[in-house]
Amino acid sequence: MSSQWVWRLGKPCVMGLCVGLLACRGSERAAPGVSRAREVGEPSALAVSTRAGVHGMVVFGDQGLYLYHLPMWHGLHAWQIVIEARLDEAGRRLYDADRAAGSPLVTFEPEPFALASLKPGSTLDGKLYHGHFEQGGTPLPSADSAAKVSFTVQRLLMVEALRPTDPAPSSASYRVFGREGEWFGVHVARRAPDFDQILRLETRSAALGHARGSAVPVTASLPNDASHRPVAGAAWTGRLEDGTEVPFTVQREEYFSTTDLGSP
Repeated sequence: MSSQWVWRLGKPCVMGLCVGLLACRGSERAAPGVSRAREVGEPSALAVSTRAGVHGMVVFGDQGLYLYHLPMWHGLHAWQIVIEARLDEAGRRLYDADRAAGSPLVTFEPEPFALASLKPGSTLDGKLYHGHFEQGGTPLPSADSAAKVSFTVQRLLMVEALRPTDPAPSSASYRVFGREGEWFGVHVARRAPDFDQILRLETRSAALGHARGSAVPVTASLPNDASHRPVAGAAWTGRLEDGTEVPFTVQREEYFSTTDLGSP
């Protein structure tokens, strides 16, 4: 497979190999008269998700800190969400120490809450884990006990309702966000079966400056299947709507799973 691709970036929108978090479980029906159509960049779309549940998340980032809500095709977890958040001081020490020790994955098991409550300034309390908290992961700071930590939501960078019966996409889509020296791309699930993927990206271009406070939609000239996904070391040239070319390199795959977004 060639390592050279062209990505086309659209206008801004608000929005390690491992298996998926299986903590996202439950079911929920939308309120009568409320559409479940995908509403990219509209946090208000979450207003229909009022049932509390344990929304397992991947924690990633260094300069900035981000939470990726691991979705499922149906029920109260049928949302792809990326949150930029601030972790309390004690929790940040735990997270930084685990990452410095080479942990490929840190997860967060929050106390039950409803996605409708997510907004800037809201808090999420729970426990950090080294690895997958339901599949052999150990709570931080030790395997014997876990300290309760608190995330404060700064902004919602990506909010997408999942629709497993949407038309099959002809190519893969991503949302790119971050800041100079630390960019990330999250794969957008379009039709079941699909996959979760978080990429750490490198670019020296200043053209993505507007993606610091929002996630930029990206379409890759690749089939939308896991076997053709971009992996560590792959390089390509991205193109903005105005024709500006942006070179990217995948530094590493922060997360990958076909478990939760397999067949519904």
